[in-house]
Amino acid sequence: MACDRCDALCLDWPIRTPGELEHALTVARDNLADGTLTEQPDHPDNSVLRMGQDRGWPDIVSVDFTCTTCGARFHLACETYHGGGGGWSFRPR
Repeated sequence: MACDRCDALCLDWPIRTPGELEHALTVARDNLADGTLTEQPDHPDNSVLRMGQDRGWPDIVSVDFTCTTCGARFHLACETYHGGGGGWSFRPR
């Protein structure tokens, strides 16, 4: 199902506040930076590496991630206007 590298990400957590969205983006960015995950955004402009930085926020965050070691899949979704209404989810194969 998952490997030692991505095991800590294999859970579901809701995003209810802008702070929780920022935390989820930080976790995703850290795991992209260290090579644990790759991302497959719904649109190239919606990369989590760019969100909130040089291009502002899309209305909806919807990004899939894959573990580079075992292929486990994850999804980040959130409505950004309110900063909630979504979550991080593990998608078992």
